[in-house]
Amino acid sequence: IKYYIGVRNTRNGGCAVYDVRPTVHLNDPDCSALRQSAPRREVVPEVLTVNVPLNDATHQGEYKVYEISINHAHSSDNMLIEVEVTQSKAGIDTPELLEVRLYEGLVPLEYETEFFALNGIGGIWSVSISAHDLKETNYYIAVLGKAELARYRITALLIASKFKMNHKLHAEVCEGQWLYFTYTPSLNKTDGNDGHRRLAHANEGLHGRPEMSEFQRVHRSILSSAGTDGHGDDCGHTTHGCNAFHISIHIWRYSGSFFLQPTDGNAPIKLVPPFKYLGEQDTDAVINLCNVDASASTHFLGVLGSSGCALFDIVAHKYVGGNCSEPRNFAEVDATEGAQELALGHYSYGSCTPGGYTDMYLDLTDDHADDNLIFEVKQLGDASDPTAFTVFLYEQHIPENRQSERRSERASKGTYSVAMSR
Repeated sequence: IKYYIGVRNTRNGGCAVYDVRPTVHLNDPDCSALRQSAPRREVVPEVLTVNVPLNDATHQGEYKVYEISINHAHSSDNMLIEVEVTQSKAGIDTPELLEVRLYEGLVPLEYETEFFALNGIGGIWSVSISAHDLKETNYYIAVLGKAELARYRITALLIASKFKMNHKLHAEVCEGQWLYFTYTPSLNKTDGNDGHRRLAHANEGLHGRPEMSEFQRVHRSILSSAGTDGHGDDCGHTTHGCNAFHISIHIWRYSGSFFLQPTDGNAPIKLVPPFKYLGEQDTDAVINLCNVDASASTHFLGVLGSSGCALFDIVAHKYVGGNCSEPRNFAEVDATEGAQELALGHYSYGSCTPGGYTDMYLDLTDDHADDNLIFEVKQLGDASDPTAFTVFLYEQHIPENRQSERRSERASKGTYSVAMSR
């Protein structure tokens, strides 16, 4: 057997002089071969306690590693890790003082991960895993020092995601990170009304009514889209024998800013309308989930951090009956804004330019639920052209193209009419 030994000069320039002499030792019990192996990088992590800050420090190029264990009871929570610099010669607001990295299950030798915070915001570095992705396992946090010495405070926060009716939750979300709250009706059948006030309804005593007529479904007519957005009581204007209910979610903002996005069935992972923004000028907001069926899928409320780390409280209430309006697309506006309101049995006057529109709307109540409705538009002045106008009737909202199957395109003796039966 041939054995080889390699010698390599590691000096930057110059030559090295050395001697090599092999020696044979027979049955030497202390003989061991030199083997190539990776350097030992064993790190004993320090265990974090949820909601309990831990003070520590790190030098330039030094990693400090921490561990937090997530059991089954908390595997549906949101997890937020915050590292707040308390002292540094470079100044605590220097965004390059630290790097914070989060690992699932183990820490790789290269310390690479997709969960990291390379820069601090206001002296705080944060990484998070939402309730949508958190697992029952051990998580590790590595803090890398990038200055001579940085002292900091590290805190692990677990924020419950499942709504309990009337139970207020305190939460925090940081910039660019998602937080989720959920409600699954099939898992909360014992909620009942939880002592909530039943909202008064105009037709509370009308039980056993058949399916709503076409007229009843119209809350606003003639170029109308304001008022309720079609959400209300789907059980013939009574909650008797109906499984549907509404959930009202109240959010109080204390600092920072964030977006609120409700979804049904799937957690929001990208901010798309409809959503609501809470900024420095806002103190609170209400998000409604309307006509939630007891057998429906999970409802999500996603909270996306906008600037800094935001603190807020959130509570959900359940109620039945009454009006309910869900968030709309931020680009939508009330089509009755600037429109003329009509009154039953009274003439209203207006005019329009060629190719233009004059908007009018009518508020209807349940008092007229069994009536037939007729709108008449009489052309004043020269009525020789029976196609001078087109009158459109819209239900609930005005489409962008302003087209409707209910319209009058030709006048009879100068009068255009469009009707809706009960």
